[in-house]
Amino acid sequence: MTLETVLLLAWLISVSNAHGLDPALVKAVADVESGVSEGFKTGPLNRRKTLWAPMGISTKCKVPGTRNAYRNIEIGVKALVKHGARTDPKRALKKYNAEFTQSYYAAVMKKCRQYRKEGLR
Repeated sequence: MTLETVLLLAWLISVSNAHGLDPALVKAVADVESGVSEGFKTGPLNRRKTLWAPMGISTKCKVPGTRNAYRNIEIGVKALVKHGARTDPKRALKKYNAEFTQSYYAAVMKKCRQYRKEGLR
């Protein structure tokens, strides 16, 4: 694990816990949005540079800082909380991801269960 990965994971856990959100769910969203199986992807997720990793935040988002990985995580966590992820992750993910599918939801929840099993809290 790189130092950047360790720092981003620590930040993700800290921000998630500060907002009362399960860090395992947030890390799962980051993985699926970024298309990575471990670590963190940072930077643009598409050619037009309109989606930024690790949380897949659009540059159309009215909140500044989407291109900064740490700020991107914070924006993603706040959006998940706003959409009700504490009580209804599926509904929240439908609002979070404009291209929501059942397979997207299944992939996020599979990763989430894996991270919980590994003790990510």
